[in-house]
Amino acid sequence: SQKVLKLVYTEPPTAQELDVLKAMPGVGRIEQEGRSVRAMVDGDAEALARSIQASGLNLRDIDVVGLNLEDLFLEYMKEDESGY
Repeated sequence: SQKVLKLVYTEPPTAQELDVLKAMPGVGRIEQEGRSVRAMVDGDAEALARSIQASGLNLRDIDVVGLNLEDLFLEYMKEDESGY
């Protein structure tokens, strides 16, 4: 099932930090706004959150939340583009 990881960094994340996040298993689309990052996750988001916390990134907060209406719409449109 899909979840969203909400990460808040102590400083705006660098491109390298975002690349590390994108390379983690299960991480899909990423949206950054200032110090905040939302990452779409397929699979065990709780385990991924623990792994991210243990990785030593400069995080102030990390939270696992369900998909909101915008997330659901964007995922639906992505599936529609790749389908028929």
